[in-house]
Amino acid sequence: MHHFAPARRPAAAGLRAAGVAAALALAVSGCTKQPTRVDPAYTSPEGSPAAAARLILFPDTPILLRTYQDAPPPGPSSADVFLGSSEVRLAGPGIVHGLIIDGTAAESYRVMRRESGGGLRAVKDYLLQPARRWLDSHYEAYAFNDTLNSGFSPPTYVGQGVVAGAITASAPLTNEAQMGSDPIANITYTGTRFPANAQGRCDSLFTMQWTAVPGAAGYWIQAFQFRQAGIDEVIRASAPGPMYLNLSRDLFVGYVAAPATTYKLGGPGALVLTQRTPMCGRPYRVRISAVDALGRLLAFTYGDSSFAQGATTYRLYASGSVVVQPQDR
Repeated sequence: MHHFAPARRPAAAGLRAAGVAAALALAVSGCTKQPTRVDPAYTSPEGSPAAAARLILFPDTPILLRTYQDAPPPGPSSADVFLGSSEVRLAGPGIVHGLIIDGTAAESYRVMRRESGGGLRAVKDYLLQPARRWLDSHYEAYAFNDTLNSGFSPPTYVGQGVVAGAITASAPLTNEAQMGSDPIANITYTGTRFPANAQGRCDSLFTMQWTAVPGAAGYWIQAFQFRQAGIDEVIRASAPGPMYLNLSRDLFVGYVAAPATTYKLGGPGALVLTQRTPMCGRPYRVRISAVDALGRLLAFTYGDSSFAQGATTYRLYASGSVVVQPQDR
């Protein structure tokens, strides 16, 4: 059994600051520096696999920005002149991103990766705190990235939950996820962008639909709105990943198992992490992400083309979501 200093659950309003403080406290009082050598015999972490603890891995994929000289009127037109391309990344080339979606009693997580000899090593010298909590379902999301190439192929990770300040034989374990080598493919959204019912009235419980992805075990669905996000943050939010969890509020987050490629808000057939009733006339961003049985992100909705307007130029990029706006016809 491993004991850790207890981490208080921060209030939602101060989640980020409190989470950082809790993580620092754990680093000082509950964790030690990682050893320089790894025991190759340590191949199975203490704990028990939990179906409600899911680990997804995905690469740091660049966001392509295409800059144009803007001819009047402002915004994209055939008269604009292409000036060049640039890239923006969340972290850097070769970096592995991970997201744990957890519905167990865990209050924090330790993430481990396999080293070249097959043994496990902790990725961080502190415990992960929730990046987002969905209070209606008691699910939480934990995010991390890893900059070190361990030499084990394919890169493999597992999450180990901490319950009541300790890791025991009953501690929840995520799936052992493997990093893929293929580029993240595109999912085409095929649902109605301006949903209305048969009478032409606003359909607030709209149906989301998308193209199937070969090899997918299921699909994560997120419908959200930005919350006081500047244009640089909006661009970063377009990076390929299963969910955007920074400056946003969620309308819906859920998971449907393949071969389903559709889901109606409020309907059966999904693991629902959170759901609110949409407001007519309000735009919502919808992101669909396909994952396989090994926890690899296979594809997501690169989505609508969007642009960041400047004084005399603009930057064109794929927004990482599609806009759906329920309204009266």
